[in-house]
Amino acid sequence: MAAHPGSPWPAPAKRLGLGLRLLVVWCKTAVACEILGADHAGRDALAPHRDKVLATPGHPRQVGGYVQLGGDSASAAFLALCAAFHSGQYVPFQEREERCSSPAADAT
Repeated sequence: MAAHPGSPWPAPAKRLGLGLRLLVVWCKTAVACEILGADHAGRDALAPHRDKVLATPGHPRQVGGYVQLGGDSASAAFLALCAAFHSGQYVPFQEREERCSSPAADAT
């Protein structure tokens, strides 16, 4: 959406191979949370300054790493932690899989 501001909502669904119905629900929720701005025709644009926070990797305020860290990485780390409590085996952070360490680096 940051790369194609002002697109009607069906455009990113088609471009990304996403289901339109759920994308529209997500977009309407994002408008209500002031992440997206939209006109009455359903054309979107990221709200001011949201492009830096959401769609500019490497920007100091970009939060993509936090999102990924909280999803895939944290769930994998949590499962490993649960297993460690049962086995007693400690796995240092530096020895974790790339899918755990890379988002942590992006988040910090």
